Amino acid sequence: MATYRVIVPYGDAAPSSPQAAARYTTIQVEADSVSDAQRLAVAEFNEMAGLCTDRQPVIAKGDIRVERAPATAPSSLDVTSSVISPGVAVARLVGSVNSRNYDRVQSSLDELKSKDISRLVLDLSGLTYINSTGMSLFIAAGDLFDLRLAAVPARITRLFRMIGLDAIFRNYMSVAEAAKAPAPGN
Repeated sequence: MATYRVIVPYGDAAPSSPQAAARYTTIQVEADSVSDAQRLAVAEFNEMAGLCTDRQPVIAKGDIRVERAPATAPSSLDVTSSVISPGVAVARLVGSVNSRNYDRVQSSLDELKSKDISRLVLDLSGLTYINSTGMSLFIAAGDLFDLRLAAVPARITRLFRMIGLDAIFRNYMSVAEAAKAPAPGN
């Protein structure tokens, strides 16, 4: 088993345009071979594309490239959390969130919920990778908390925009801004 980065060209499925490779996304997978890595990455891309709300990205004509990645990358995750004021907590994620380590994030969320936290700021400044498992965890956290994302890296922001999650999550430039912003509708 090895870790691979798969670079997938994609475009929007618009009836009036061909599937030209206007953009690329990188998907990191664990696989036994290059062909398995490509197959798994395509399946994950299609799963993420299924979450799209306003447009349906599709794999475009073009070469899907597969590269070997460092073996430690997919499971490397550090989660720290702290209560910063009554009912408000910050959880900082550093590394990758995926199916091999999402339980660390889930445990932290469960612990915060048991402390009667209503507003959760996820500090994503150190997030390097997230797959569909991690995204579904964020969506579930949005049902438990007034969830705010802070310092989201550009690469992750592009991924959220590609699949329509930018319409679901409130993003802020800093943890302080996210923690102090009024609740929606106020």
